[in-house]
Amino acid sequence: MEIDGHSLTIDAVLKIAKSPDIKVSISPESLKRVRASRKVIEEALQNNQIVYGVTTGFGANAEKTIPVHEVRLLQRFLILSHSAGVGEPVSPEISRATMLIRLNSLAKGYSGVRPEVLFTLAEMLNKGVAPVIPSMGSVGASGDLAPLSHMALTFTKDPRPDLQKREEELVQKMVRGENLTESELQKALQLGGEVFIYEQGNWRRVLGILGMHIAGIPRIVLEAKEGLALNNGTAFTSAVSIFAIDLARKVFDAALLSAALSFEAITGFESAFYEDVMELRNHRGQVEVAKKFRKLIEGSSLVSTIKKVQQSVNIRREFGHVQDAYSLRCIPQVYGPVLETLEISARWLTEEINGVTDNPVIIPDAPYYNKAFSAGNFHAEYPGFAMDFLRIAFTEIGNITERRIFRLLDKRLNRGLPAFLAKEPGLMNGLMLAQYTAASLTSMNKLLAHPATVDNVPTSANREDHVSMAPNAMFKTLEVLENVARIVAIEFLTAYRGIKFRKGKPGRITGRVMKFLDEILSDSLEDRVLSYDIEKIFRMIKIGKFQEFLS
Repeated sequence: MEIDGHSLTIDAVLKIAKSPDIKVSISPESLKRVRASRKVIEEALQNNQIVYGVTTGFGANAEKTIPVHEVRLLQRFLILSHSAGVGEPVSPEISRATMLIRLNSLAKGYSGVRPEVLFTLAEMLNKGVAPVIPSMGSVGASGDLAPLSHMALTFTKDPRPDLQKREEELVQKMVRGENLTESELQKALQLGGEVFIYEQGNWRRVLGILGMHIAGIPRIVLEAKEGLALNNGTAFTSAVSIFAIDLARKVFDAALLSAALSFEAITGFESAFYEDVMELRNHRGQVEVAKKFRKLIEGSSLVSTIKKVQQSVNIRREFGHVQDAYSLRCIPQVYGPVLETLEISARWLTEEINGVTDNPVIIPDAPYYNKAFSAGNFHAEYPGFAMDFLRIAFTEIGNITERRIFRLLDKRLNRGLPAFLAKEPGLMNGLMLAQYTAASLTSMNKLLAHPATVDNVPTSANREDHVSMAPNAMFKTLEVLENVARIVAIEFLTAYRGIKFRKGKPGRITGRVMKFLDEILSDSLEDRVLSYDIEKIFRMIKIGKFQEFLS
């Protein structure tokens, strides 16, 4: 795939991140722009211009001027000092997505780096080398400083000859199969961190200087501005957020299917989804969800259809009820805005990964003597909002799903089904505790739903006095999405058993889902360990299995 700085998509990021065999290249037009912006930096050095992060310190140290002969060391110290992340590393796939997004941003040609920086990132993607990036440490402004510094540490080397010689000695010792001493190991980590290397279909974690040697990729010395161009920006936040978008799409589709099964299990009124009624609300998402829902239950003998209602002399006597509870009747009104929130979040992320997010930005054709502009494009409010809004939206999916689970298990509300869907209520407990689990997950989601972006802890001696906290938003969103996926798995299990008790005919699509559940679940209605079934369905949701029924 050719990287040009403006046409990267969410699907392309996911595909390349998950498939190390896919090769990337950089468009010729991008390289022209990269060289033009680099020329601006080189001229600024020749003219002794004061340019932030090129001939000055960083953050609150911006007033400190750096001599030209120390600009390489300035960039090296930046990467070393900012590699302060902690916690478990993100997956190699997220690491690859981070590199790809950073590469795409640099390819726009407004960052002032040499083409060699882009070539190195592309080679790492093409040869299956992914930096080990700790998950915690970014506040989302000035971008993802800590995570991106860990990324840059793996493929950049110290400009000092003695340390370059030491690096070569350590690499050769490892190549010979000799073990490093503890002090040598610590030195190797300081020189190049760690990487995952892709070998025979699996990822292996090794020291960065060794991994780059195995891959045959030379580590580079950073020139002026290049460290700042690498660790400023929102590539890490955007990468994790894109994986959240991917999971959200899978969970949404599964949640719509599980809701349809619940609707059939409780013999809901189809008229609540009537097309003319939906269009009166004037919301595209609601109309679209209702249309999909009607298709899912089409052909079902279990639902109370408009035709059945019209033929009934007394609705209450015939059906035992005249309308459904909100958790059934209002599925389009709740899932519709969730769908649109998901779409808006995806749009914002697509725009973000095709933008320039470092600082300063270099505009070669700007009509000013100084063509380096200090701004705040690294502020991650857009992806932060996207993740906060998405998390709130999916918390609502979990909330309404848990209510349907509860309704199906309560004999006073489930329209003739046995208590807790037990084969022999009293002797057996059925799915009683499955609802407890759903309740626990639902409660946890409510705690996690609080927006991360409304928090603020100033950094860098108050130069960075307002930060986005977008990374916290994205990790909380991933946790909520996994919780919702499990709540949806419980609804599948509950609705599946409810339909088994009804013994009616599901719809054309829901019938296919029931057959699939027949394959992966036990058909026994006796009490059994529920965890395994819930987790089995959860795994199917995460790999997108239920999306196949909607295609």
